[in-house]
Amino acid sequence: MSYYVELPRVALPGPPPLPLLGARGNLVRFLGDPVPTMLRLHERYGDVVPLTRDDPGWVLAFGPALNRQILSDTARFHNFADNPIRVPPGSAAAKFSLNLVNQNGDVHRRARRWMMPAFHKARLLGYANMMAETVGHALDRRSAGEVVDARELAVELSLGVALRCLFGVELRTNLDFGELVLDFLERVFSPAAMLLPLGLPGTPYTRFIHACERLGARIEQLIAERRRAGLAADVLSALIGALEADPDRSDDELIGQTALLLVAGHETTAHTLAWTLFLLSQHPDVQVALTEEIDAAGLGERPELDAIMGLPLLGRVLAESMRLLPTVPLLFFRRSTEPFSLGDHQLPVGATVILSPLITHRDPDCFPHPRRFDPDRWRELSPTPYQYLPFGAGPRMCVGATFGGLALRLMLCLVLRRWLVSVTDDARVSYKTAGVTMGPKRGLRLRLLARDRLPSRVEVRGNIHQLVELRG
Repeated sequence: MSYYVELPRVALPGPPPLPLLGARGNLVRFLGDPVPTMLRLHERYGDVVPLTRDDPGWVLAFGPALNRQILSDTARFHNFADNPIRVPPGSAAAKFSLNLVNQNGDVHRRARRWMMPAFHKARLLGYANMMAETVGHALDRRSAGEVVDARELAVELSLGVALRCLFGVELRTNLDFGELVLDFLERVFSPAAMLLPLGLPGTPYTRFIHACERLGARIEQLIAERRRAGLAADVLSALIGALEADPDRSDDELIGQTALLLVAGHETTAHTLAWTLFLLSQHPDVQVALTEEIDAAGLGERPELDAIMGLPLLGRVLAESMRLLPTVPLLFFRRSTEPFSLGDHQLPVGATVILSPLITHRDPDCFPHPRRFDPDRWRELSPTPYQYLPFGAGPRMCVGATFGGLALRLMLCLVLRRWLVSVTDDARVSYKTAGVTMGPKRGLRLRLLARDRLPSRVEVRGNIHQLVELRG
């Protein structure tokens, strides 16, 4: 089934089709910059709105009730499995599509069971030690008074953690591997490659295919090296070991699942860390209280797993950061396998539904003053899984959610053990969405302050004000 299909018309109030490009143009425009589109359409049309008026092909559904309806029924609503960019059979890009995101039914359930042991609590202690050592080495190269780009620092830390825990390799000695990952991320959701899949030299499509081949070759190399050297304590070793006991799995799928973990886990973690550092810079009282909590816990360079998971304010700060600025503002799309009702509308088989944690997290009935950063709301707040879903919800909830949560806690603790952070006077803070992830653009400049210097709030420019109420 293609990325866009013509379906019977349904009475659905929504925006008109783009001139000349029609409904396909609306879809491409949405994928290029979905967050402002979702905010605008939700405000104007309500909880159910198509990307194009009367076209049920792609429909936005907002709110906890619709989240529950779609996410809990994996038989009726399959994860969208079509690659937005045409890929050659047998290519690295095709292998990358063999992952949990694109799998459904029994295939998805078996693959999930295969991968889950790699993230059991018994393994998290080993991962935590790897994370702490990797982050510590990276932070040793920074010093008080230095100005850093929050996005670049967060990418360095999260990518280092991903490479170490997934593959057992160090970013500092494998910079080329890190560059391959970042190059792939830059090209995987290219609208130009989607619209013009031309295999000509220098085109966005060709650069995307080449980026996949380079990253795929490196992952294959690491798999071969791990098999020769023997299995270790990293995630790749756990998956290889499980692969040998499961005849349904293949090396091609091992490549696809590993690439998903590497790319998705690193990117979402980096964005959340950067957003959290920014929000703390805008709320110095919360930042100071958090450093005091960290100090009182007596955490060393390698914090105990139970100790770091038991810090209450740390948990509230990260929960509120992921609520206010979720790095996945829209979930992977669901395409219906049979006719269904959505609100007051009857939709046909083949309709694709788009859900949004970002819109859900702005429900004032659940989250009063939703545009404010208020970690204390989590002292009493206990939302349902469909009201608060930073890692998704239902049977397809992110398999690496616990791993990601641990990485975030540890990285934030180790940064704040050394410094406080303050936005520089020239900082410009804007969000950018690529595919289904939302992170800060370059330019989110933070100064690392000595712990005896109290941070002050600095006014910032940029489109972040569309999403967050920053009070003086």
